[in-house]
Formats: sequence, structure tokens, C-alpha cells
Amino acid sequence: MDSSGETPQPGFLADLTGRRAGLAAVVLLAAYSVPVAVAWAGGTAEGRRLLGDSSGLVGLLSLVLGMGLVVALTLKFGGWFAQLDFGEEYVETFRPLAGFALGWWRVLMQFGSLILVALVAGEAEEAANLERITDPETKALVSYAERAPIPRGWEFHRDSFYQSVYREGPNAVYRGQYAVPAAITAADMEAWLRDPGWLRGADGKPPIGALQDITCDAGEVTCEAEVTPEPGQPVEYTVSVRLIDGLTVVLDDSSPGELLSYEMEYEKAT
Repeated sequence: MDSSGETPQPGFLADLTGRRAGLAAVVLLAAYSVPVAVAWAGGTAEGRRLLGDSSGLVGLLSLVLGMGLVVALTLKFGGWFAQLDFGEEYVETFRPLAGFALGWWRVLMQFGSLILVALVAGEAEEAANLERITDPETKALVSYAERAPIPRGWEFHRDSFYQSVYREGPNAVYRGQYAVPAAITAADMEAWLRDPGWLRGADGKPPIGALQDITCDAGEVTCEAEVTPEPGQPVEYTVSVRLIDGLTVVLDDSSPGELLSYEMEYEKAT
């Protein structure tokens, strides 16, 4: 019987932890960390070696197993989902206030683990895609694109790498996202693409090469250019830069900013 005079109902988590809410919160955190750890392990080099470097199942297996564990844990610990309420009612198996808090903590653990599993699995599949690439120019695109002379004040947000299934020859796209000042314009982007750092290198990095045929659209706030790593060679690389509509951020100095996408695309000349 608790301090309210009511006898708590039996429940898996309550019985496991002796109805100690603090310990129950730790148990939920530890349990829902397992699917995230499984997904993360599937993205390591060791995990990919076990499945074979050319396997396309790395990210998928990590996702399926991680999601399956989240579902299994949810069936064991119970949950609240819209009008669906099943499993252990913590307000009945713990003291009401502690049970209410534990219920919301459980929801946070469930949705948080689902999101993290999906993110980790996606990163693992992207890494596996990069390992399957055999064309040296395509494989080197990420390190090549990262030589760009990024202006001061641009804050790195995230990046990605992918290939187009609609093209027959070797191809790839590197996309880097940066938080930039909200007042940036197409003219600012054009000035960046004309920066000498592209040709001579910046911050100790090797140069990317000369940019040519730079075209910008002030209304859309976009710019595109072609890259010529070696004079006289065919154009295989293009650069595009644009603001990502509707996405605003706060910069490190607390000023408002927007997300900008810098893309370098490679397509082997035929």
C-alpha cells in the first residue's frame, strides 16, 4: 500500500524494480539503448566485413533488427500511442505522480530510439554504398568536394553522398549543408564561386580547380558552375549552391540564419 492508501497493481517494470521510479527510469533508458547500439554496430567496419564488403543488406539489417527490438521492448513495457493504450499502466503500478512521469519517459525512449535507429541505419547504408564504389574518381568525390574554400561564418550542419540510378556511367553527388547568415544573396554565392581559393587552394587544402560558366538566379537564390580540375580536360564536375526553402537556424552567435546546400556532382565523361 502506498502513501495514498491504495495498493499498487502488479506490473513487469514495477516488480522488476521494486516500484522504485528512479531505477525504473534507468531500466527504460538502458533497454531502449540496446536497439540503437545494435544499429550502430551494423554500421561499423567490422559489421560490414562480417556481411561482406559488397553486401547491400548492411543498413537494411541494422534497421530491421533495431526496429524489431524497439517493437519487442514496447510490447514488453507497454505504451501510449494516440488512442491505443496497452501493457503496464505505470500510474497504477507505481505511485500516481511517479507513474505519470514514467509513462512520458517511456514514450520519449520509444520514439527517441526509433529515430536514432533510423538515422544510424541510414548512415550505415550510405557508408556501405561508398565502399561498393570502384571507380576512383567517384570514390574520391567526397574528399575532393571538401576542399572547397568555405567562407568564415558558414557553420557545417551535415553532409551526404549518393549516386543516381538514372545514369548509366559512374556518377555521384556530394551534398554539404551549412548554416549561413539569413541575409545571404545570390550575389554573395557568386562571389564565393569566384573566390581564388577554388583555384589556389584554401586552409592548406589542395585546390579544386577553376570554376567556369557561373550562372546565378537572384530570385531563386541559386548558383551553378562547372569545374575544370585540369585545363583542356572535359568537364566532369559541376557545383551548385542554393538556400533550402523554409529552413531557418540559429547561428553560434545567436543571430538568425538559413540552411544552404552546397553540392558537387560528378559524372564521368564518355
